[in-house]
Amino acid sequence: LSDVPEVVMTRGEAFDAKYGEAWTEAQCAGILGMPGSWLTLARSDGELAGFALARAILNEAELLLIAVRPRLRRSGIGSALLDH
Repeated sequence: LSDVPEVVMTRGEAFDAKYGEAWTEAQCAGILGMPGSWLTLARSDGELAGFALARAILNEAELLLIAVRPRLRRSGIGSALLDH
């Protein structure tokens, strides 16, 4: 949960506000409190480069949100998050 503020900041950089993708800190923290939910972080030189928020129920998993900072795109971070 301590990473959620940085995740929300990264989400803000990754998505244009006109698309309405506005997961708040409270929403991210809330989903992480649910069983089967997890957050995968990708760091580059100590800073958050991207993240994937997902959840699993029984034998199915759902990718809820994935984001990579715009200046770090095209470097394999998104693919690594998906592979993980």
